[in-house]
Amino acid sequence: MTEEKMKRLCHYLLCTATGLWLGMTTIAAATVLPAEAKLSATQGWRTIATVENISVQVPVGCAPRLPWQVWVKYTDGYGEYRQVRWQNSSLVREQAEADPSINPVGTQYKVKGFVLGDNSTPNGYPLTAQVTVTADPWQVPSGQPVAETLPLDKVSVDGDNRLTWNRDLDINQLLSLDVKQQLYNYRDTYDLPTNGYPVADGWDSPTTKLKGHGSGHYMSALAMAFASCQDKAKKDALRKNIRLMVDELRACQERTFVWDDKLGRYWEARDFAPEEELKQLQGTWADFDRYKKDYRKYGYGYLNAIPAQHCVLVEMYRAYNNDSWVWAPYYSVHKQLAGLIDIANYIDDKEIAQKALLTAKDMGLWVWNRLHYRTYVKSDGNQEERRQRPGNRYEMWNMYIAGEVGGMAESLSRLSEMVSDSQEKARLLEAASYFDSPAFFDPLAKNVDAIRTRHANQHIPMVTGALRSYRGNQNPYYYNLAENFWEMIQGRYRYAMGGVGNGEMFRQPYSQITSMCNNVTSWGGRELHPEPTINETCCAYNLAKLTKDLNCFNPDNAAYMDYYERVLYNQIVGSVNPREYKVLYQYAVGLNASKPWGNETPQATCCGGTGVENHVKYQEAAYFVSNSTEKPTLWVALYMPTTAQWEQQGVTIRQECQWPAEKSSIRVMNASSNKKFAMKLRVPYWATEGFDIKLNGKSIAKSYQPSSYVEIPARKWKEKDVVEIIMPFTKHLDFGPDKMEHSPAYEQGGKTEYTPMWAGAFMYGPLVMATTGIRNWDEATVDVASDLSDITLNGAKEGTGADAHLYTLTFQGRTFVPDYQADRHVTHYFRMNMQGDPNAQYVADGSEGIDKSALRELLLVAKQRSDEQQAWQALTVKVPEYAPWAPHAFARMQEQMKKDQLLLDKADDRLTQEEIDKAASTLNGIINSMRPGNLPELEDMDELMSLLEKAKAMPEGNQKIDRAIGYANMVIRYVSDGSGTHDMIQRATNQLTEAMK
Repeated sequence: MTEEKMKRLCHYLLCTATGLWLGMTTIAAATVLPAEAKLSATQGWRTIATVENISVQVPVGCAPRLPWQVWVKYTDGYGEYRQVRWQNSSLVREQAEADPSINPVGTQYKVKGFVLGDNSTPNGYPLTAQVTVTADPWQVPSGQPVAETLPLDKVSVDGDNRLTWNRDLDINQLLSLDVKQQLYNYRDTYDLPTNGYPVADGWDSPTTKLKGHGSGHYMSALAMAFASCQDKAKKDALRKNIRLMVDELRACQERTFVWDDKLGRYWEARDFAPEEELKQLQGTWADFDRYKKDYRKYGYGYLNAIPAQHCVLVEMYRAYNNDSWVWAPYYSVHKQLAGLIDIANYIDDKEIAQKALLTAKDMGLWVWNRLHYRTYVKSDGNQEERRQRPGNRYEMWNMYIAGEVGGMAESLSRLSEMVSDSQEKARLLEAASYFDSPAFFDPLAKNVDAIRTRHANQHIPMVTGALRSYRGNQNPYYYNLAENFWEMIQGRYRYAMGGVGNGEMFRQPYSQITSMCNNVTSWGGRELHPEPTINETCCAYNLAKLTKDLNCFNPDNAAYMDYYERVLYNQIVGSVNPREYKVLYQYAVGLNASKPWGNETPQATCCGGTGVENHVKYQEAAYFVSNSTEKPTLWVALYMPTTAQWEQQGVTIRQECQWPAEKSSIRVMNASSNKKFAMKLRVPYWATEGFDIKLNGKSIAKSYQPSSYVEIPARKWKEKDVVEIIMPFTKHLDFGPDKMEHSPAYEQGGKTEYTPMWAGAFMYGPLVMATTGIRNWDEATVDVASDLSDITLNGAKEGTGADAHLYTLTFQGRTFVPDYQADRHVTHYFRMNMQGDPNAQYVADGSEGIDKSALRELLLVAKQRSDEQQAWQALTVKVPEYAPWAPHAFARMQEQMKKDQLLLDKADDRLTQEEIDKAASTLNGIINSMRPGNLPELEDMDELMSLLEKAKAMPEGNQKIDRAIGYANMVIRYVSDGSGTHDMIQRATNQLTEAMK
């Protein structure tokens, strides 16, 4: 048998096992009749009548881009966008689709999918995508963006509303912080006196190795606050702190400018830690303190709050271990670069701006110098082979957290755009490419989902960096991977508020509800309970940034700003406590959830850092502009009360409205230049009834398609011109992609199994709504009319400040408030039994037997993980030093695999669909609870939790015990979230043991 025939046979066996035959030309599977033939309907009920046809072309060697939402029309004439779940999301299926030997040019195949939240079938309303493989690549825009945002300092948020309240709260908090505390670690690292400089705390404290991350965020926040601040005295105070930061950081950096007579040049990054020395470098705290005395050897331009040895330790693939090795050294480098770049862009003092840019540039060139001369890429071979030599970037950036680099590529690309010297521009752009992660990027560029099971915030900024570098390198590879990533997030991973992840990790695609319902933690002690705070706020921050940047390349695609509005108006605005400045790490998402406020400083945690930036830049994506001489255009992307200066056109745009806005009016002021420009206004995806745009009292169109832009053609604007946008908030549901079937056994008074049911959130226009008083999933199980007629929209109360213009809705006697306003014991997702037409029936086509495809695909995932674990266990020399999967959940998975395989071996006439679905749900829950082998599981904290219970029972007032209890509580929280390590558990255990002697 030839190799080609063997490939095809293997593929046939694989796809038969998963219920799909991807033939050379057609799919031999059950066909789906037109929607009109599938359902009968009784007038008065809302059932799906039609769904748009889906036909896509895919470049050979790629998996297809399938729409994550489709336009549906109902039997009552109403239309809206609904989300879709496609059945090609398993890694094996996508890899097969992207294999040119299996799907050469000309191949046609079909992919089955379902509209979420519909009860036509157990999986939803069925639909099919027709896929054609072509030789043509995906169309990509020019590397020169079509539009840019107006600069942050040229747009102000106006009025008395939650946005201005949060902004001023954030600015006041920033001004209350001691700038000298942010400088302590730098002075300590560069052997400068620290008298009068308070020791840093949080994740910049003496016990952490992420020092500098908070100071970088602090600089960005200072710059953005300066751009947004409306108070002169406060702006002066912000400028003073910015100047001190920049002056002192430059002084630290200059201590690395060391001339070497033997070399005949300055000592550079490439000269630091040559290979033999690198192999001997250690990462203990004693070594860390010793390295701080070596600043003269760091290399020209090095700037960081930790010694340079920690950046180069990653070249030896040293793991994330706060005691023995590193945390994420390039992550902190990025925050400092980003802070200096933001200062250079927003400060009004040219001297400070130039010094900030120079400092950032010199550090950027240090990065180029080190990585250019001392690192390389080797993608082939096994991991042991790839790590035989230090400096393989394929391995460096694929390490868990130790390889977390933040948005290094983004900052380096921005620097390359800002400097004038051609050689420096080229080197900085080249340095950006050194942060490519082939293990992550290469599949994404082919639209193969490389997101699953990865650390969420480690990888989102990598994609933002790739997109920014596309402006300079013009390589479609970078644009495609960014676009593919964003589409996958929308369809497979986001929650209603826009956030992603669970305990810092991406789980399996289409598993948000399972992941949410089965997440457990402990607040200190052996008793575990459901943990409904699961969406890291850093992820929301970075996804908003990625979305904004994508929108620059395709500003007519309203889906980008629909999502931006979702994540901004819900999770980001809702992530700061309006009563006293505190922000969120993990966001409250699940049942009976309370927002865990904290993070009062930018160094408290990573989300303390992004949190202090979030609330001083709400306006950054309100407007996009093109200054094309042929057709200058203004895109109004967000409806919020703002005043914007468009300097290139010499006009001021004033938008007057409440926030959130159901109506808005826009005027063009100072329009005396006689310049023409077009205005495009977003029709939000939720604007399905009553939407209108009027120019000087006349509607500009007869109808409007949700999730689009409507254009007012180029004209000479007059100050008396008024553009009115009328956009009544409509009610709709945002469904999770998987049904709610299980909850943790730890739920007091609750169940562990439920009848499978869709879970969804109530939406009021762009707002996710939440209510209180729901204690378990039985109480969160509701009947909902299919036309939503049992939901009452109450409009907005006026109010002031944080309580201004507050919308509510009523459902079954309960009052719901916007998620951004919700705080304690709130529930967002409900198990929804959609009450449709009792006479409507789904008509099967006769080929639909028991559907085992979901269980088979999950077993393929489980088998792949089992094979990975066995291959690692067979290694004589363990590379890496930890197993692919942590042992406890892995053992549960193997046990469930045996049960499920026995079930599949039964004949169909001895099975029920309910049995198969239940088995798939159980296995899915286990798979989604698994962690990488280097991370501890909850079971690893048994001894710690036992000691903690004893410590809490001891008499109060012992400071040593109190400190040990505080640290143990923090460790338990971190381990539950997925960011804790075994060494943290051991340290907490030792501290408690010592304290209780």
